[in-house]
Amino acid sequence: VIQVVDNLWAGNSTDEKKAEVCSILNVAKDLVPTRGWAQGINYFHVGLVDGPGNPIESYYAAVMSLVSLAKLGGKVMVCCHGGKSISLAVAMMYLQITTEGIYEWDSLLQMVRERNDTDIPEPNKAHKLAFDRLNWTLLGEIVI
Repeated sequence: VIQVVDNLWAGNSTDEKKAEVCSILNVAKDLVPTRGWAQGINYFHVGLVDGPGNPIESYYAAVMSLVSLAKLGGKVMVCCHGGKSISLAVAMMYLQITTEGIYEWDSLLQMVRERNDTDIPEPNKAHKLAFDRLNWTLLGEIVI
């Protein structure tokens, strides 16, 4: 489990099962949820693959879904199969529009690494390419 900020975590489906969260955003295309509405947990699913082939609109949908869940309050888990690629990339995209200042991919990743005091691997480069293509001004106006 990676703590991104105070109430935002990135992890895998096993983490999803054991984490005490209020909301879950599943960002893996083929990951079956282990918890959700039936357990009183807010649950969204925006399916992405861990590599090239995701439409840029899917990243917008994932970030907007994460903003919506975060606004509900409480702990939010972004999960995927491995817990350190798609989920971390989407969480970093969320940070880009919700934190003060202008950050680059490497700076955001370093912030997360420092918070967790560990060497978190670089997410798949396809997610960084999407990060570089997103219109941050437009996205910020829509979700904030």
